Amino acid sequence: MNPSDLEQLSCDEVAERLFGRVPSSSDWWSLERVSEKNFRLHEPRLRQILRVTSGFLVALHEVSTYQHAAEFAKKNRIRILQDRGLFLRGTSEVAIRCDGVPPIVSQGKERYRIEFSDGIEVTIAHASFLFQRLVALPSAEVNQTLPDPSVLTTLVMTGVDIDNATDVAERSLYALRDGFPDVSFDFVQLTAQNVLGEALDDVADQQDALQTSFATAHPWAIAFFNRAAESEPLAAFLYYYRVLEACFDLVIEKKLNAWRDNRTLDAQRLLKEVRSIARTEDTFALPQVLGQIVDQSMLDAALAAAVIDVASVDDLTDKIYLRRNEIAHGRRGQHQKVLVPYAFPLNASAERDMHWQSVMSLLARRAIEHWLQS
Repeated sequence: MNPSDLEQLSCDEVAERLFGRVPSSSDWWSLERVSEKNFRLHEPRLRQILRVTSGFLVALHEVSTYQHAAEFAKKNRIRILQDRGLFLRGTSEVAIRCDGVPPIVSQGKERYRIEFSDGIEVTIAHASFLFQRLVALPSAEVNQTLPDPSVLTTLVMTGVDIDNATDVAERSLYALRDGFPDVSFDFVQLTAQNVLGEALDDVADQQDALQTSFATAHPWAIAFFNRAAESEPLAAFLYYYRVLEACFDLVIEKKLNAWRDNRTLDAQRLLKEVRSIARTEDTFALPQVLGQIVDQSMLDAALAAAVIDVASVDDLTDKIYLRRNEIAHGRRGQHQKVLVPYAFPLNASAERDMHWQSVMSLLARRAIEHWLQS
């Protein structure tokens, strides 16, 4: 089809001819003719109105593969993350799966909304028109089990830029899981199986809104926390440890400032203290981090689960550091224990792994709240 073929057609006829149906009043998109060759593409899901040409619409109609999508996106200044999402003019959209909530039945309705105190707004609803055409349809060529793109759910972030969209996505996922603990949220690749949430019975349409002041200068640590929640126990332990590790510089900075303020320390002694930390950063900083977030009830629970031998922060520190090494560096013949992520463990270590996952999840969450939240 040529762009000139659209000149005498109404907007409904253009939509029907190019995209197979006329958008209804409840759809996320609509067309408005401006002139013989120009249109406005209304994308309320993305909070945008795009001035487009007949050529744009025909080219969008012809997108069917990842290569086509990439070429179209490059020409129109759209950033595509192949089977996951897109970025356009301060708005980013990424595929997300929500388990534990009824499906969104009506187009044009947002199921979840987050308003961050820094002005960024995040919503979960059906995918935008551009997402369907540029991300979902090409993915359907690879994944034959992908459902109709119009029923896919996505998370849309407005007020972001190309540099912080990834960070905001992780903040959003953390806030959603924290604010709605009975629901499972996961970013998904459209080339994977089961990209939709559970098909639960329908209930009355309602929006779950969440206002949060949650912010952090360490969004990468939030990403590790989110991936830990999605991982098997041994990988999760290392991810949770990276969250604790994110606090180390804050602890060391606090200690250095205290030394600088101590006028009894001469330059030689100060240098000696700094070098002592550099040699033992983990073993110095970890007990400092834990000392601010661990309480007696947590120690008692860890002792009851046989995760530690003594209900003390020092023993918890030693056990965490030892387990980290057993997972990350353990070698048979060199270390007493070598921890392996077996898929179907039947020995006593499996239960122990689960206890450690629970302990580290709580520690990492408390570390975020105490050390990393702005």
